[in-house]
Amino acid sequence: MEVIAGTRFPVTWQGPDRRKDRILLVPAGAGADGALAEGRPRGADKLTLDAPEQAGNYDLLYVLGETGAVVTRTPFEVV
Repeated sequence: MEVIAGTRFPVTWQGPDRRKDRILLVPAGAGADGALAEGRPRGADKLTLDAPEQAGNYDLLYVLGETGAVVTRTPFEVV
């Protein structure tokens, strides 16, 4: 997936959707503590995040709110 730098882009997922779960945008390979943007599922299957201004490789993480475990990592490129 490619996203244009500085734009808003949609994120969709399938997941456990627990109350405190988060979807994080991080630099490629970073953990949850490196989040540049964040969204919460909250009963939906789509949200919008802001892409970084700097081109490069990034990941979207689905993080369980209760444990902080990363259950999925999806790479993408900002161009």
